[in-house]
Amino acid sequence: MSRENDNVILFPKWKDALEEESLQALKEKRYEDALNKLNKLIEHDVHSHEVYTGKIICLMELGHYEKAEELCRELIDNEDAYYFEYIHIYLTLLFQMSHYEEIISLTDRIFQTKKVPESLKAQLWQLYEMSKKLHRDERQDEAAGLMDELKAAVNSGDSVKQWRVLVKCRELEVKPYLDYIKHLLINDSIDPVVKTAIVQWLQKQEIDESIEVGKFGNALCINPSKLKDMNDHPVTKQILVLLREVEQNNPSLYELLEKLLTRYIYVMFPFTPDEGRLLEIAQALKVMGAEYLHIDASPYLESEYIDIEDIKACVEEILSAEKHYFSIIEE
Repeated sequence: MSRENDNVILFPKWKDALEEESLQALKEKRYEDALNKLNKLIEHDVHSHEVYTGKIICLMELGHYEKAEELCRELIDNEDAYYFEYIHIYLTLLFQMSHYEEIISLTDRIFQTKKVPESLKAQLWQLYEMSKKLHRDERQDEAAGLMDELKAAVNSGDSVKQWRVLVKCRELEVKPYLDYIKHLLINDSIDPVVKTAIVQWLQKQEIDESIEVGKFGNALCINPSKLKDMNDHPVTKQILVLLREVEQNNPSLYELLEKLLTRYIYVMFPFTPDEGRLLEIAQALKVMGAEYLHIDASPYLESEYIDIEDIKACVEEILSAEKHYFSIIEE
């Protein structure tokens, strides 16, 4: 009999023996040995549920969490008869990795889109509830730590640090610290760029109350939940419309003007320019952009509708905003 036929006849015994050996290694917690045997089985096209489950256990016990996670996802994507068992293993793995937000999101989706077997409902729900609590605790601890950092940065007058901390805070609950945050918004020693980051945090958390903001000697009451995003604000859109001709004739210049406008609006926000000044702002942006690109700016200073001195004053205002912006934010 040929060698090939011998292999075909002997393979079932070899497979059974290797499966038994891998199971025994698992029971004895010899995970490295078990993993090697399971990998051999998979290499020889043994793709049983028991083999893959054993491999995931070995990977988890050996600390190879990313590989275990990747294998779980592959098995879940197959949506075979063991789909919910793989889901349970995957959620358990995520729990060990403290990926609570991912557990919450996935479990929500599973319960909404799948008919979960009764035998697994209680276990999945328990993982879900524990993850929600631990995730909430984590977020509270993170917020408390960041607020300590923010207060230290305020006390030391470190505006760059203040801004960086506030950017990290955007997804965190603001209500426990709202009184302190309100105080910062009317504190003249807080940089306007930092105040913008605070306003964006309040917007993200949909704070629905009147809050006072002070910038550049002016005061404004806003309701963050009703405040439009600066990029979607009518004033921003109107200025971009006034720059449309530049977009068609000189795309590189237009791209620069967009960035200048974004930085200017960012520094001023939630204050926005009066609608009567939009034309001069557009002209001032063109002047600045032309000078940055070493293009003749004189055509943009000539307008029958705007006084040249108003355009120059607007240029100075935007330049001042640029300095504020780059004193805090690196691009």
